[in-house]
Amino acid sequence: MKREQRIALIPFERTSLRDEVTEFEHLFVFGIQEFLELIGEESYVDLYPIGGEPKDGVTPKRPQSDAAIREMAREAGASQALTGRITTEGRSRQLLRSLTLSVTLFDVDRPEPVVSFEFTLMNQPSSGEGSGGFRITMDELHDIHRQVFEGMKKALSWRVTRRPDVRKYYRYRLRHPLTPSFDAFRSFVIARRLSGCREEKLVHYKRSSRFDPTLGHAYRNIAYLYKEGKKLASAIHYYQLSIKNLIDPEAMGEAHAELGLCYANLNNIDEAIRQWHLSRRWNPTNKDVFANLAIGYEEKGLTEKAVKYFGRAQRIDPQYYWACRGLGRIYANQRQWKKAIKQLKLQVKIAPEDAWGHYTLGSCYFHEGAVDKAREHLRKAMELDPEGDAGRQAFQGLMQLDAS
Repeated sequence: MKREQRIALIPFERTSLRDEVTEFEHLFVFGIQEFLELIGEESYVDLYPIGGEPKDGVTPKRPQSDAAIREMAREAGASQALTGRITTEGRSRQLLRSLTLSVTLFDVDRPEPVVSFEFTLMNQPSSGEGSGGFRITMDELHDIHRQVFEGMKKALSWRVTRRPDVRKYYRYRLRHPLTPSFDAFRSFVIARRLSGCREEKLVHYKRSSRFDPTLGHAYRNIAYLYKEGKKLASAIHYYQLSIKNLIDPEAMGEAHAELGLCYANLNNIDEAIRQWHLSRRWNPTNKDVFANLAIGYEEKGLTEKAVKYFGRAQRIDPQYYWACRGLGRIYANQRQWKKAIKQLKLQVKIAPEDAWGHYTLGSCYFHEGAVDKAREHLRKAMELDPEGDAGRQAFQGLMQLDAS
């Protein structure tokens, strides 16, 4: 996809304000967002809050004309606008019989639409828990998303990333539904809006995953809550489920990264490293993953690989604290004092209150014969951590300096 192409998602015009129509609209846009993330995380600008949450306290309304739609998209920095209209058949107090969805893609610089779609859907009422409202089959809904996405992709000459692993996943997702059912979506939104209570969030996320076992974000959020509660076996189980069902590369990378942390906390370093390698393949710009790989290899005694991945993290962000700290520590342990000093100087520049950084830097200067600089940083370590290990070791270093 060309970098300048971004779609503004704009609220739809509706002939009915019934809750089931609102839910259908949110659900449609939720699925379109998931598909757009296959193109890239910057592929759209969200003027359409999923779940109905207002932006800055104001719920956006659909502009009244095509020109106003284009102007709204242009002001948001988008090159296209996706919006539409939902009409319904059925009396206000009765079950809806059908729903017609019209979707239109506009270009901000052209008066005529780029591409349009129209779908008429018949209600599929069901019984049991969560029954009621407007329902269609998952195959129908997935087919709508696929047609809209493929139509936009063709009209705008988009390309899905060329990386083989992502393309393989993309082809899989074109064949399988990625949008949750109405009940799953409703429970997911309720859980996301809750604050504070971990157990209550778990109830709603689990209800969401029960309604629709393919909702990967619900599994990932359940896993995260278990990880925060130190229930690592349960967290690992739900991270594995989320990885099977997530859609966008960034989320896949984050899920593998978090799963790796769970294994690391269980001292299974080999499996943690494997998960972090999977993570970097999905998202090769996550510096934390490279740092975790380096720390894992360092714990296994493979310092050359540790230096390699700390270096990769530092290339992504030259001011990354954990990279210069890790490299400084390794070089100091290897008695490569000049290399260590270079990294440790950067470490204390980034984190001037880091007592251990000053102590290690002072020790390296001592071994290099730079007595004045050694004394300066050892004294700083004592000042920052007078009662801690760094301060005590710095004091011993100063005593050694005075005795020499």
